[in-house]
Amino acid sequence: MKQVFKVKCTRNDLFRIKPATGVLDYNQTLTIVLIYRGGQERIPTEEKHHFGIYHIPAPEGCTCEGAWAEHHGPPQGEIKLRVVWD
Repeated sequence: MKQVFKVKCTRNDLFRIKPATGVLDYNQTLTIVLIYRGGQERIPTEEKHHFGIYHIPAPEGCTCEGAWAEHHGPPQGEIKLRVVWD
């Protein structure tokens, strides 16, 4: 069964996610690029940031946006990736 995913972050002005949403077949993999935008006087190391990846089952023939619009309740799966500044 296909899965619909979305990736969110704590501050969209600091990070860019490509692609932020999509539909994947069973056992399909995808590279998601997480980009620090910069532009700040200093890196916000004192702030805690993370990326959240969420997924739900995708009804047959649906779009990513349509699947999330029809879904009620928590996602089927979720993982949070903490940002670590070096």
